[in-house]
Amino acid sequence: MRAGILAAGSGSRLRGQDAIPKPLRRVAGTPLIERVVDDLERAGATDIHIIINAESTAIRDYLDRTARSSHLHWIVETTPSSMHSFFRVLESLSAFSADAPYVISTVDVVAPPGTFRRFRERALTHHADVTFAVTNRIDEERPLRIDIDERSGGVRSIGRENGRWATAGYYLVQPAVLRERNAAEVAGFAALRAFFGHLHAQGYRLAAVPMGDSVDVDSPPDIVAAEALLASVQG
Repeated sequence: MRAGILAAGSGSRLRGQDAIPKPLRRVAGTPLIERVVDDLERAGATDIHIIINAESTAIRDYLDRTARSSHLHWIVETTPSSMHSFFRVLESLSAFSADAPYVISTVDVVAPPGTFRRFRERALTHHADVTFAVTNRIDEERPLRIDIDERSGGVRSIGRENGRWATAGYYLVQPAVLRERNAAEVAGFAALRAFFGHLHAQGYRLAAVPMGDSVDVDSPPDIVAAEALLASVQG
C-alpha cells in the first residue's frame, strides 16, 4: 500500500508568533502530520509521499528523526493551490509504482486510530476513480458537501447546499484522474474542490464511504474539538 499527504498549505489561521508550521501543531501531544503518518502506517502503508512547501522543511526534519515503519518520500514545493499539491503527490505516487489506488489525505485530519485502514477496506469495494470519506459532522466554515446514493455509494452531486454529507479530507484515488490535469489548469481551478466537481461533470466514477466523526483542524478551537473527539474514543 502506498499513500500521500497534502501538507504544503500555509496554515495561516494556526500560525502564531512562534511560526510553527501547521503540520507540526500538536493535538493531544502529537503533531498533526505524525498522527496522519502513524495511521497510514497502521493501514499498511509501506511508502508515503508527502508534499510540503519550501518554507516548512522543519516538517521533514522532524519526521526524519522519528522511527517509521514506512519509507517517506518528500516533495518540497510551494504550490499555488491544494489542487496542484494533489497533482504533484499523485504524479509522484504513480511514477513510483503502479500499485494503485492510493490513499491520499490532507494533513489536518484528526480521526480515531484505525480510521484509514477501515476507510481503505470499504472504499476498495467501489472500484471508483475517486472514493471520498464523508462525514455528517459538518462544522467547517466552507465544507465541501456531497449528496450520495446511500445504497450504492455513488456520488450524485458535489458542492450543492443540499448535500447531507461533507468530505472528511481523505480519499482513495486512481491515477487515471491525472488525465484531467491540463483541462483543470486551463480552466483555472484554484482549489481541489473545483477539480472534484470537474471530475463529476466529466462522468468519472465517484463514490463515497460514510465514516465516523473527524475534525479538520484549521483554527485553535478545532484543536480543542479534536482533543475532545480523541478523548471520547479513548474513554
